[in-house]
Amino acid sequence: TVIQEVTDLYDSGNSIQQGLAEKVLKCLLDWGFQPVNYVPVGHGIVEQIGRKLRERKLIPDFEENDSFVVAEAALILG
Repeated sequence: TVIQEVTDLYDSGNSIQQGLAEKVLKCLLDWGFQPVNYVPVGHGIVEQIGRKLRERKLIPDFEENDSFVVAEAALILG
């Protein structure tokens, strides 16, 4: 989700956001990071958890991706 957000900024952000996103993506590659789609229990559960976080107003509705990041981290870290 985080990589997708950075990619979205690179594709459609303003010029400052695009520049920062490009720098982030280049640094990740330079450091040897390889983005992977690792969600141990599937995207459906991440979406459900994210929706619950937003329903309970723990994360604002407009921050859908942020709710997914929190859900992914919780699932990965256990």
